[in-house]
Amino acid sequence: MRVEHVGREHLLRLEAREVALLVDILEAALPAEALTGVAAPNPRLSAFFNDVYSHLLDTAREVWHRDPGGRALPLGPG
Repeated sequence: MRVEHVGREHLLRLEAREVALLVDILEAALPAEALTGVAAPNPRLSAFFNDVYSHLLDTAREVWHRDPGGRALPLGPG
């Protein structure tokens, strides 16, 4: 992962395996009831999660498909 800082903006450069891990972390850390529906206690968190999730899910699925043994792949070369 690389992070580029430009003023008040921060650009994350993630490898596909890091994307899959990030999606795994989001799914594990945030219960569905906290993210959906009108009763979501934190609408900003819900919107952020949905943006990240919807933009990265296809890449994560590609990684998971390449490793049918499971998710939460170890990072590193390969």
